[in-house]
Amino acid sequence: MADGRQMIEEVYKTITGISERLEELKGNFSEDAFAEFEGAIESCLKWGKLCRGKVWLRTAEGTDRAQGCFDAAERLMAGLDNPETAGAEADDLAAQLESLARILATKSQIIT
Repeated sequence: MADGRQMIEEVYKTITGISERLEELKGNFSEDAFAEFEGAIESCLKWGKLCRGKVWLRTAEGTDRAQGCFDAAERLMAGLDNPETAGAEADDLAAQLESLARILATKSQIIT
């Protein structure tokens, strides 16, 4: 991939796809685990949306952070069949996207 913007777009597409399949995935989880998983996916959507299309993602640091989110999204997709793994990976991805969104907000404040 050329830069972090494309990686974040792929991450967002992955999260959106998972979000659309939540009802289908519900049977794999206990009630409490599903509620946590659903909350983590909603958090991923929120933070992922804020990260999309930011120019700073073209920098080396931005691309590295986007790569971390991309890798977390791939682990999440690979672990969807295992509720424990899926929950942990969704939490990890949400945390990485939140961290990236906060960095992007800081960078935009510095620039403007």
